[in-house]
Amino acid sequence: MNGRRLGLLILIVWALLAPAAAAQPADEPLVVNLPQPPSEPAFAPGRLLVKLEPGATLSVASDVRAQFDATLMQRSAATGAELWQVPAGRELEIAEALLARSDVAYAHPDWIVYALGPDLDDPAYALFQWNLPIINAPAAWDITTGGPVIIAVLDTGVALTHPDLQSELVSGYDFHNNDSNPSDDHGHGTHVAGIAAAATNNGIGIAGVSWGARIMPVKVLGATGQGSLSTVATGIEWAVDQGAQVLNMSLGASYNPARPQDYEYLQDALDYAHAQGAVSVAAMGNCFAGQSCSVTDLMAPAAMNHVIAVAATGPTDVRAAYSMVGDHCDLAAPGGDDSGGNVGDRVYSTYPSSNYAWMQGTSMATPHVAGAAALLFTVAPDLSPDMVRVLLQAAAVDKGALGRDPYYGSGRIDIAEALGKAELLIAPNDPRVDEQWALALANVPEAWAVEDALPIGATDVVTVAVLSTGVDATHPELGGRLLPGYDARPDADNPVDTIGRGTALAGIIAANSDNGVGLAGMAHAASVRVLPIRVTADSGAVRTDALIAGIAYASAQRAQIILIDGSGTISYHQDIENALANAHAQGALIVAGTGDSGAATVGYPASSPHVLAISATTWDDTLAPTSRYGTGVALAAPGGTTAGQTSGVLVLNTGGGYTTRASTAVAAAHVAGTAAMMLARQPAARPDMLLTTARLRMLLQAGARDLGAQGHDASYGAGRLDVERSLWLATHIEPQLVLPLVARNW
Repeated sequence: MNGRRLGLLILIVWALLAPAAAAQPADEPLVVNLPQPPSEPAFAPGRLLVKLEPGATLSVASDVRAQFDATLMQRSAATGAELWQVPAGRELEIAEALLARSDVAYAHPDWIVYALGPDLDDPAYALFQWNLPIINAPAAWDITTGGPVIIAVLDTGVALTHPDLQSELVSGYDFHNNDSNPSDDHGHGTHVAGIAAAATNNGIGIAGVSWGARIMPVKVLGATGQGSLSTVATGIEWAVDQGAQVLNMSLGASYNPARPQDYEYLQDALDYAHAQGAVSVAAMGNCFAGQSCSVTDLMAPAAMNHVIAVAATGPTDVRAAYSMVGDHCDLAAPGGDDSGGNVGDRVYSTYPSSNYAWMQGTSMATPHVAGAAALLFTVAPDLSPDMVRVLLQAAAVDKGALGRDPYYGSGRIDIAEALGKAELLIAPNDPRVDEQWALALANVPEAWAVEDALPIGATDVVTVAVLSTGVDATHPELGGRLLPGYDARPDADNPVDTIGRGTALAGIIAANSDNGVGLAGMAHAASVRVLPIRVTADSGAVRTDALIAGIAYASAQRAQIILIDGSGTISYHQDIENALANAHAQGALIVAGTGDSGAATVGYPASSPHVLAISATTWDDTLAPTSRYGTGVALAAPGGTTAGQTSGVLVLNTGGGYTTRASTAVAAAHVAGTAAMMLARQPAARPDMLLTTARLRMLLQAGARDLGAQGHDASYGAGRLDVERSLWLATHIEPQLVLPLVARNW
């Protein structure tokens, strides 16, 4: 840690809103006065946030404090970070000295946080919750109105006796004043709480997103909307320890990505919440006309790891002009936009004491997502925080540019669609299926619903040859799904997988499903079988001679689909090319990942004209950083990544176990599995609809969700795999009607 320097910066936590007039009573406008940001950097005098490196004992910490005339005010049991009292006026000096020590992980001031926004004094008028139909809440309530999932509202408190909130409250705490009475003396927290979970169908007031959720008021900001970073972090940890599953943070602090060490105290708390299974949701931030800010400014915690960052839309379902933007934006939700001069274009919600008010801001957008997360936990209690994010993003309505963008993230939330995905995902009796984000992203559960409604197809056996490291044929998830393995190495005869890559790929395609064990494979039809062919040396490297022989063997066994592992590590070879050409001529669909070096060229053999080249996407539907790409990419599919906060794909492992892997071969396996599903269900009575290699490729591309530039591009090809759409097209649409859907020359 030596040599680090503590930079001065302003960290302002905003209660991110533009307040407005109350609708009750209509003749008495409710005006919220908010402070202006300070002109100088602001932190609590005489306080530092400090964390020692792992292994430092409490006695060492005491010795360090003694050296700087500091005393311990508070220590986090969750993260080990400490709040110190230090001599006022020496905060930055002591922080600099601490950072020069090798036993100090971080040290920074306890930044003051503020609720900031313009003062608006507009008359309110009739209640009209335009925001709920836009996010498809009424249809969602046909699935569930929510169970007692606890949403912690970290804010200015909540009006504890409000008739639309009182019955929904659980015990909270006031960390700003350090007492057990988290009453709202500002108004912002009450408004946020009502959006997420107001009592509904009770004859008064408004409807909340999640009727049955419980609101935990965690007061971290005071009557002026001001608090401290340490208070927010402490509130997060306490709320999680008290059972909160969703954390709503309609607040923010100016964030400098060049100095993440100045926010580590808060990041520790967010990491703790994530590890405990809680979903953290935060506002992107606002920049209203007349304020000294830019919509491209970053805010914490929205820009930090393990947080769902939410932008705001208005009643016309487009981004609100004030809503901040950035690549970290995950989702958008209604936050209101009165730029047309209509106060009713804001969001209407609860307000102290028993009032209701119109407000706008990303603060108002955030609790829509928090409420949606609570509904997801109701139908699928074991979802991980990352899976909640994936379901919301996969279900979102794409807005703005195609695919993920800095203005809407993955799109505006659609709660009913997200709940439908969750129900379908957990339908198979596989304990770990709710960890399989790749299936949710590619609409595999929806495809299962289509598949179950179809008769058994015309093909007796669908053979998917997996050319990789062999397979662990003893894995309980693969019983009955494998054909006898083959070792294509001329000098060996041992197709057993000792590395795990081949077992992982086989499991993605055809692991047993609905069997009460582990995860779910893609192709449920009994006719789908995996033919494991080992083409690698003991090191895992693909051997050229074995690959040539393996392709020939797969072709001889009449494999309809051939998946090749190891693209980008194999050099062009004419004999490989001849084998690929022969297999293609025999009617095989050959699939391979583009390679995993991140280079802007497609690796061989995926670059062969006989192979469908597949790039890899992450859980947030962006190109994986390690995925190779280029003009030869045909399609993208979930492949995962280990970079940042993203994760690999849950797969089978040798020895009967499970692990996560991230590669373009994993992505290609999802495409191979889709093709197998399509072949297994092709109509027996319609020979004109039988799936040739060309038609399989066409249908996979026609069904894809466009993510990059309009049409075909070098990153995603025709788009990201959508299994439901491709399967539906394969079984319902006349071939001549599909052709116009593919406006690409593959």
